[in-house]
Amino acid sequence: MALLAGVYLADCFNYLTSPGAGLTFRVEGRSGDLRVTTGPYSFDPWLGYVIVKDVKVRGEAGDLMASAEELRVGFPYNPASKGPVWDAWARGVWVGLERDSEGHFSFLDYLPEPTDEPSDQAYRVRVDELSVGLTDRAGGEVWSRTVRVSNLDAEGVGDLFVAVGEIAIEGSSGSFLAKVRSGAPGKVLASAQLRQVELSEVIRRLQVTPELAEFDLLRGFQVGRLVADGDLNLAFGEDPSASFVGDLIGEQPVWQEYGLDRLTFRGSIGESGAAGYATARSRGASSEGRIELSWGEESRLQFWGKASLSDSASLPPFLARHVPGGWSFQGAVFRGPVVWTDREGLHAGGEAEVRQFAVGDVDAADLRLQLSAATDKWALRVSSGSVEGAKLEGRADFDATSRAISGGFKLAGLDLARVPALHGVEDVFGSVDSEGLLSGTIEAPVVSVRSEGLLGLTLSSTSVRMGAVQLAGTYQGDRIRIDRFLAADGFGVFSATGRIGLSDGSISGTLLASGVDISVLYEGLSGTASSLLEISGTLDDPQYRGRLEAFSTEFADQGAPLISADIEGDLGTLRAKSWTVLRGASRLEGDLVLDFDSRQVSGAMRGPSLEVGDLLGPDYSGALMLVSGSISGTLDSPAVSGSLAGRNLVARGTRIDSLSAQVDLS
Repeated sequence: MALLAGVYLADCFNYLTSPGAGLTFRVEGRSGDLRVTTGPYSFDPWLGYVIVKDVKVRGEAGDLMASAEELRVGFPYNPASKGPVWDAWARGVWVGLERDSEGHFSFLDYLPEPTDEPSDQAYRVRVDELSVGLTDRAGGEVWSRTVRVSNLDAEGVGDLFVAVGEIAIEGSSGSFLAKVRSGAPGKVLASAQLRQVELSEVIRRLQVTPELAEFDLLRGFQVGRLVADGDLNLAFGEDPSASFVGDLIGEQPVWQEYGLDRLTFRGSIGESGAAGYATARSRGASSEGRIELSWGEESRLQFWGKASLSDSASLPPFLARHVPGGWSFQGAVFRGPVVWTDREGLHAGGEAEVRQFAVGDVDAADLRLQLSAATDKWALRVSSGSVEGAKLEGRADFDATSRAISGGFKLAGLDLARVPALHGVEDVFGSVDSEGLLSGTIEAPVVSVRSEGLLGLTLSSTSVRMGAVQLAGTYQGDRIRIDRFLAADGFGVFSATGRIGLSDGSISGTLLASGVDISVLYEGLSGTASSLLEISGTLDDPQYRGRLEAFSTEFADQGAPLISADIEGDLGTLRAKSWTVLRGASRLEGDLVLDFDSRQVSGAMRGPSLEVGDLLGPDYSGALMLVSGSISGTLDSPAVSGSLAGRNLVARGTRIDSLSAQVDLS
């Protein structure tokens, strides 16, 4: 009998240790059964493990949900827990996870009904190679990726567990060590050590998932490449949460209308916001500083740091659209806080520096500014800088909605030769101090200016200082209106009003000159003159027409108490029409043309009444008539010729009844 019993036990032992036929059984789920099939299996009696090959798990419709090349399961005794431990090891495991268009995972239908009974069963699961085939149809498009997990190790007791594994996602460079553990009742905690993991593909998928499709921060966000290096923490359950601490590097990120070439971030990101240090570069623009970002009912971004722009072409679109044509700058730097919210838009305040700034033909340099900006209102305070070489101080306020501007400025030491309205006019020189007011709009500004300083002109190659000058005028609509011009010196007093067209250089106005010292204008002449002139033409070629009166004039040892003429001309030529010279009872009249550059003179004259005594002195008396005459030569060497006639003349006591002569004088 003992022999028979021994033979029976040996036969049972051989049955358990030899490969057996495959198994098929069902596992009951919530809304369907799982069908499990296996290949050959064996039992290790020494270790107490069942070893199963080729395990497959199929759903109700026969679809493959999971598989394993080899599975080893046992219940070894654990001295620490003083009981058996459910221990499993597997390799070559594949799990399929599929989510439908409504965001529901199919495997949830096969989970057993939850129970309130606590479990104290200890367990440990190790998987050498795990592949998860993820198919997500949520969001209206199919997204399929493979997630590979190596060296997965999980252990726990009842509802308490911890799992660790190395994870790599198809389409993302790099891998990361992940850890999942149980937390408070009903909560699961996960963490991952990301090391140079590329996440742009994941971000693009999250944007179309139902859970995040309405998330404002992700809406309109695109990125060419996003690399993460840091610690990711997730919580699942009733109050899910997520956080990240580490570095993010984004290439070609675009959010709505804000685009960058490269963005780096070092800090933390949580479920309600982010905080850290960021740097950004884009098309000649760069920024760096502390950044805080929050989202929820209101999205809010705060930045404290420095932003640089190489030129106006590097302005982001949301700022560039407020800059009118003809405005440009180079080398701009801003330091200070910037706040943006989705409700109120942009707010900024701080200090700015601009190396060069231009509005049309006006150039400014080395500007230091105090900037206060909102989405639709901007304010600038210029503490120092220069415009066309003059020191600048000022302020300007801008309303982006109405495009209205207002403000004021002061300029010290403005070189008139550098004023854009006088570019190319080499005959004007001097320096003034100015102050003005700004109004109107960006497209149609109005600038009212008052200036004081020194003014000079170059006439006939001679520099003439007009002395102290006062000017009041208004720039509007491409024109300068001169409301008041006054220049006074020993040279004379000048006042004027008029208009200057900046686009065509046209000028028009009235000039009044009084007490002008003629000797300053023309060498060889002396006396004073007054004139009222109408000005026209252009800045390059001004024309004048009016009336001239000269007093106590002397030329070539000849004097004339009064000379009057209707004159016209330009900077190179003077034409005197119907000029009249009075000396005592003598009267001489005619027409004259004077070329300032060559000093050439030409013209005709006549003398209806010439008292000889007025011309030759008290030893002579009687009246002459210059029937016809002409003037030629230069101011330095004039020539006069003409026909004289006279009656009843006395020359040093000698009576002459009549006289007729041809006279040539030089």
